[in-house]
Amino acid sequence: MLAFLLTVAWARQGERAPLVEERRDRLAELVVQRQQRADTIERELNQLRARAESLATGKGPAAALQDEIERLAGFAGTAAVSGPGIEVALGDSPNADEEGSPDFRIQDVDVQLVVNTLWSEGAEAIAINGQRIVSTSAIRSAGQAILVNYKVLTSPYRIEAVGEPKALRERFDASEIAGRFRTWSQIYRLSIRVRSAESLTIPAYTGSVRPRHAEPVE
Repeated sequence: MLAFLLTVAWARQGERAPLVEERRDRLAELVVQRQQRADTIERELNQLRARAESLATGKGPAAALQDEIERLAGFAGTAAVSGPGIEVALGDSPNADEEGSPDFRIQDVDVQLVVNTLWSEGAEAIAINGQRIVSTSAIRSAGQAILVNYKVLTSPYRIEAVGEPKALRERFDASEIAGRFRTWSQIYRLSIRVRSAESLTIPAYTGSVRPRHAEPVE
């Protein structure tokens, strides 16, 4: 009886041997796969760490984007701009109160024409009596004064423009609006003074630069 049981157990052990070997091979294969996966995850983690470190030290795309934002902020008007340029000072006639006619005072349209001329002649940043001019700025009449960025400004109006001083001044002096002012100064005694400046600081615009109304361009 004992011999019979030993014989049966041996036979079953012989039958299980290939199955155990197969499972062992499968387990080894799974171990290799898991190790490969772990190696891949570790490489990805190291890459992410390197990228995070690069971003933190200012060498990655986030730093480049921030540099671009700061560069464009000067053009958008949300950052102060310093550099050489010219100043155009416009003043009412000394007879403005006596005459009572608006012709003897600087009008909003006069300032608009000067600002537009300076833009077209290469100005990089402009301010009127310290008020930064941006794409949403409005220059309007406010009684005997002028309203800029919802601030009431009075004569004289100092229009500062950052740009290459020599070229900017030559082009402005040759402009149509400068010629008109030379005539008006003789007739109405309006004053205009243009000077070059080695260093001007145009302050940042503190209001919102988002347009309230817009239409798509066809």
